[in-house]
Amino acid sequence: MFRKNELCGIRTLGEQAIRNYDDFKVKQDDIDNIAGWHKTQHEDTEIPYIPARVVLQDFTGVPSLVDLASLRNYMIDIGGNPDVINPKVPVDLIIDHSVQVDTFGNKNAADENMKIEYSRNRERYEFIRWGEQAFKNFRVFPPEPASSIR
Repeated sequence: MFRKNELCGIRTLGEQAIRNYDDFKVKQDDIDNIAGWHKTQHEDTEIPYIPARVVLQDFTGVPSLVDLASLRNYMIDIGGNPDVINPKVPVDLIIDHSVQVDTFGNKNAADENMKIEYSRNRERYEFIRWGEQAFKNFRVFPPEPASSIR
């Protein structure tokens, strides 16, 4: 008997393979291998996986943004067009780190703490904002929806 989460994973892989079928990166054999996974599950069968989007959290997303910026700098150094450096799939960077509590016990405490947060990490937020504006397929979701990072 198959477990429900196994079937969910197989369905996800199958759907993405069908969506990306091009007879080059994703071939009919790949789709057949996924559909017949119960026959090939113990074999060493490679299947293509092309994500529809990537969600990054603070600690992985900011270094990824640094890598993209470095690649753009390298393109400039070799005389290439830096605008060709972009994520191939949509990327969402979620800024979810905790805000330190400096002010509390009043109705403006949350706003005041966010202002202090942006002040403490100004350069970081400026870099993240630059990244959101500079790269196609790159969105940022800051700690608060209507934040000054935008």
